[in-house]
Amino acid sequence: MSMVKIFSNLDIRLMALILSLILWLHAVTEREYTVSFDCPVRVVNIPDEFALAQAPASVLSQITAKGKDIIILRFKSPRIVIDAGNRKVKQFSAKLSAANLWLPFELEAVQADFQPSEVVVKLDRLASKSVAVAVEILGQPAAGFLVSDSTFTEPQQVMLSGPERQMMQTDTIFTQPVRVDDLDRPARIKTGLLLPDPRYYRVQPDSVWVEIRLEKSGERLFKSIPLVLKNRGSGYMVGFSPGTVDIIVAGPQDILQRTSPEDIKALLDVKDLGPGQYNLQAVIELPEKVELIAANPRSFEVTVK
Repeated sequence: MSMVKIFSNLDIRLMALILSLILWLHAVTEREYTVSFDCPVRVVNIPDEFALAQAPASVLSQITAKGKDIIILRFKSPRIVIDAGNRKVKQFSAKLSAANLWLPFELEAVQADFQPSEVVVKLDRLASKSVAVAVEILGQPAAGFLVSDSTFTEPQQVMLSGPERQMMQTDTIFTQPVRVDDLDRPARIKTGLLLPDPRYYRVQPDSVWVEIRLEKSGERLFKSIPLVLKNRGSGYMVGFSPGTVDIIVAGPQDILQRTSPEDIKALLDVKDLGPGQYNLQAVIELPEKVELIAANPRSFEVTVK
């Protein structure tokens, strides 16, 4: 067959192929399919004096719709919507129907079945109270600096609202993490607040200013801290060598200056150890905000008789 015959009427053949593909796609997308979706439940129009006490579990929904709509639902999932308007009780049951099914872009379902077919909605009295704001710090400032305890937020208290029973156990709300990487001077940073659970709680204001304060850090050497035995069993003799440890600690300079050797404990825990030889690591107890950099030695040969 000549090349001329192969390519003759090529445009007509190509057009026929495209039309066939369009017809096939039309048939496929217009056909009805039944697909299962795990749909989250959203409760709307909750009366002002109430709050959601417990989020309903998701509902397995079998949705029958046209193929073109099913494709869209794969990208933006449907959900169940329950209207709590005019409800004046703390708990009610809602029997699900197609009217409770929300589909994006005003799509329509030919049929919808739900498992379970009924959802229990639990409400609680809405309560509000002033709670303290705690700063969540991430990262480390520049070498030689520490984040000071004098770091604070403005305002230092915010008004938190939520279900009454859970609000009784909530006294603090944290900021969104504030990064201080390589910070070498005080900073003022605005950040949002982390709600205990956005489904139940609201906060006013929803953001605060964080005043980052830094203090200089340092290191200090403590020599010959005596080792102390802990949990020695009665009737046993315990020997170890050496009897002291040298340590290097780091922390705020003012705290290091106030720290004395008596504030540091070096312990060897021999709890439940019978006769024999052991290699134990010393436990170093330090004042608050003081960190261990090094200990020499850290491990000790211990003999129990």
